[in-house]
Amino acid sequence: GEKIEKRYNILESEESRDSLAKSLYSKLFDWLVSAINKKIGSVGGSRRTPLSVGILDIYGFESFDTNSFEQLCINLANEKLQQAFNAHVFKAEQEEYAIEGIDWSYIEFIDNQDVLDLLEGTRLSSITKENLNGKNLGIFPM
Repeated sequence: GEKIEKRYNILESEESRDSLAKSLYSKLFDWLVSAINKKIGSVGGSRRTPLSVGILDIYGFESFDTNSFEQLCINLANEKLQQAFNAHVFKAEQEEYAIEGIDWSYIEFIDNQDVLDLLEGTRLSSITKENLNGKNLGIFPM
């Protein structure tokens, strides 16, 4: 039943707050990865089904036993850059070729918009705001 108090100065308080936030995000991220792995059939590094969620890492894919929340944020930023590149180079150029009647061969490319939607939220073009009650259904917004 004893109560001990320790007073912090502003810098110590900020460091304590930041440490708590980082620890909470880290634990939440670990839980989220575990929940996704259970749903797609990957447990303890072994795959039971061929399902996966792929996220591009521009400098190469790292296959770690565990990833950090920070790595997910970095990969999301890289994926958004890659998506912008794809939209400009592949989608827009090929649409322009079709409009101008230029003879060309369609270039296949991976479109990870579904992964971005999963992380950032549902595009409101496919679901109305009324159906969402003003909520965004992505992992980050939730």
